[in-house]
Amino acid sequence: MADTPVNHQSHPTRMRTKRRSILAAILLAILGTLFVSLGNWQLNRATERTEIAAMIEAGRRSAPVQISATVNTDTLKPWQSAQASGRWLPELSVLLDNRNLDGKPGFWLATPLSLNTQTAVLVLRGWVARPIGNYNPFPEITQGKGEVTVAGEIALRVPQLYEIANEPVVALGGAKAVTENDQSTTLDLAQLQQRQNISVQELSEVSGIQFLPVVLMQTNAADGEALARQWPTPSVDSDTNKGYAMQWFSFAAIAFGAMGILLWKTLRRATIRR
Repeated sequence: MADTPVNHQSHPTRMRTKRRSILAAILLAILGTLFVSLGNWQLNRATERTEIAAMIEAGRRSAPVQISATVNTDTLKPWQSAQASGRWLPELSVLLDNRNLDGKPGFWLATPLSLNTQTAVLVLRGWVARPIGNYNPFPEITQGKGEVTVAGEIALRVPQLYEIANEPVVALGGAKAVTENDQSTTLDLAQLQQRQNISVQELSEVSGIQFLPVVLMQTNAADGEALARQWPTPSVDSDTNKGYAMQWFSFAAIAFGAMGILLWKTLRRATIRR
């Protein structure tokens, strides 16, 4: 009776197969660990957004506050309704660039509101579209010279944009941008300095005026009717992050499952060949 041929892999071939299987298992373990890390990162982002949503809700549910030169700023909450009474300092206005609204490029107008002879609060007065040639010039912004009451929401600072390079020191020489009559002043926005970012600390250092360490985002139309007042709200959609986290954890489960199957098959082949 003829012998039945048995096809055995040579020893070097078996070793190469085993090494490839182990390397593949290591790669799957690395991918699985990476996917778990990405899932945890998405869960952390979801937690952050939940906390931001709670902070916004707490601020907006808080009792409105009157901002004055003697207000305790430690008690102020972001997104809390507030109002301040004082006189505009239009000559110290600044345009903040690259502030889009509904996909349109534009600026925010930032003007200090003097609360007394030594103290002011910075007010983000609203958005204006970027001029396009002679077809969309800056509007003239008129404000009363007397005391005005501005209502809005509190921000702990001016929302910042990413800067590629440091900006030069802010120049507050906007007197030439202001014309006045007996009752009001008119602000020529084209004459104002345009900045990417600004801080109240910088304004205090340059102007010599003590600025409160908060910002008021104006919501009422006391003046400057040509300005739009739709302020951006941070994204609070934590469900999206949770969904992404579940996807990453699913990928991790697939990677670790494939690693387990591969290692089991490798061990099984080694046991059979003994």
